[in-house]
Amino acid sequence: MPSGIVTCYAAFNIIPKFAPSYFMTAIDPFLSPMVLFNLIDAYVPTANLVCQNKTDEVYEWSSSNYTKSNSWFSYAKDTVKWLYPFSTDSSLPNAWFACDKEELIGRLNKFNNLFEHPYLSSIKYAHFDSLKETELYLITPYFDPLHDDSIEMAKTWQGPLTIDILDALSHGFLHFIQFSHEAAEGCDLALRRVKKALRL
Repeated sequence: MPSGIVTCYAAFNIIPKFAPSYFMTAIDPFLSPMVLFNLIDAYVPTANLVCQNKTDEVYEWSSSNYTKSNSWFSYAKDTVKWLYPFSTDSSLPNAWFACDKEELIGRLNKFNNLFEHPYLSSIKYAHFDSLKETELYLITPYFDPLHDDSIEMAKTWQGPLTIDILDALSHGFLHFIQFSHEAAEGCDLALRRVKKALRL
């Protein structure tokens, strides 16, 4: 087991839900509802198979894809494709959520059981007691749609825990260190947590 785990604005629960911090998607340009829906494909590149009732193929993917090192290139490539929902590239498949409201609700219902898998929603891991010797470092910006995920994980974790809530920052602040003094300070804090987790 690792001696420490460091996360920064992590998604611990991709099950669609209402949480106070999710209202930040209304003003967050990087995590709008459209992007969040596309991120489902980042975690489950076979989302369209679920929509087509091909769940056997999806479960085959979920049980094998994480154990094949050569799968990560295609996995990353699929992730990048889905991060551009307005792409004009005609070779991209239709987004799984491009449908009317009734159909979308039905498709989300099909995802429910799959979302319970701890590979997708780590908050659903059933053996946190096995990690009691592992220290968890949570870094979460206050203005982040995923902020409540970190709070939920902090309440669930059974080992040593350090949580840093960064008041003045939003999701993705690590990309803004050249433009924001607060972001640079947040990056320095993240580096200190990584060094501590590595016992450096």
